[in-house]
Amino acid sequence: MVIKTALFAAFGALLLSGPAAAFDDLDVTLQSLKDAQSKNDVAAVKKLAPQVYAIAGKAISEPEPQAAEAKADWTKRVAYARSVTEDAAYAVYAVAAQAKPAETLDLMAMLESLNPKSQYLEQGYENYFYALRQLKQEAKIVPLAEKALVNFPNSPDLLGELASAAMAKNQQDRALGFARRLIDSFQHDKPDWLSDEDWERRKTALLGGGYYIAGVVTGQKGIYQESDTDLRAALPLIKDNRAMMGPVLFYLGLDNYHLGKAANNKKQVLEGVSFSQQAAQVPGALQQQASHNYSMFKDEADHMR
Repeated sequence: MVIKTALFAAFGALLLSGPAAAFDDLDVTLQSLKDAQSKNDVAAVKKLAPQVYAIAGKAISEPEPQAAEAKADWTKRVAYARSVTEDAAYAVYAVAAQAKPAETLDLMAMLESLNPKSQYLEQGYENYFYALRQLKQEAKIVPLAEKALVNFPNSPDLLGELASAAMAKNQQDRALGFARRLIDSFQHDKPDWLSDEDWERRKTALLGGGYYIAGVVTGQKGIYQESDTDLRAALPLIKDNRAMMGPVLFYLGLDNYHLGKAANNKKQVLEGVSFSQQAAQVPGALQQQASHNYSMFKDEADHMR
């Protein structure tokens, strides 16, 4: 991020006047932080970022004056101070993204304490969770994601982690709830901070996972139409993931068999036969049952008109 030199020039004098005199080193401290960022100096960033927040915080918390002229200057000071805290947050995020896992944890935890609503904290959760896994601290991910979801309710990264964790613990209703929210999160526009390539990567991984979890859970619950819809949406997104492909094909077979039987629709039952046959070719826990389903579904289809 380019330092806001124009803002420095426009508002620097305001920070040196009247009630803001205590903040006269804000620009200097921020510049030192940006220099540390450019050098990926973790220790310096950890020292300077809280200082920037502390100084800027005094300006932000300054009582609003009554006089119109003073109020105009106060408004500019507060706006400038807020912009400075975002510059500081970016510096922490940028260094954390390139740091060693232990340093990433320290920096992201610090940013979380400085500003739990910062856009750069939201951007950094993918690296944050990766660092936790690298350090074998996966148990911290769910509590962290639950806490962060209050501030970022539509974050695909957070919702994906929570949906997957609930699925792994066979918490069906919780997994389905988070999966639905994960799917809905991709109805929003692409965030400005993501490139088209990164957005498509996330859609493939996270949206595919959302449809997968929703489809498998509803399939297990016998909600066959919803399951069929979700799993068909998952198919093109998870086609290269063999661990997911087996269950997707298995429940598509189950869904279409039951839907076809209920509607006396032989064509749909035959779809169930086809999906089950494909599932029987994928190694995994459901392979044997898929093979049994294939034989049973085919036999029933052969006796349908």
